[in-house]
Amino acid sequence: MNDADAASDGLRRAAEVMHEVREKCVWSQQIDHAALVPYLVEESAEVIDAVENGDRAELREELGDLLWQVLFHAEIASRSDVDAFDIDDVARGLTEKMVRRHPHV
Repeated sequence: MNDADAASDGLRRAAEVMHEVREKCVWSQQIDHAALVPYLVEESAEVIDAVENGDRAELREELGDLLWQVLFHAEIASRSDVDAFDIDDVARGLTEKMVRRHPHV
């Protein structure tokens, strides 16, 4: 298994867990994008702190927490009646943008 496969498996499982949480947790079913903003800000600040402190273990953990926020927003969006999208759509859009910006890839 190469690094891309391992990342793919990890991301896939994280998305599955997020979906399960949304299915079973009443709080997560009731929250919306706006209500998640303070958590997104907090997790972003914690990533910055970990970078500034040079703490790689903390950075890995905080990046995971930040990724959870992205997965949460995508899961909410996937259940929308208006312009729904999911984490795959987010990843595809990001990939297309990066390839456009880096045509040598």
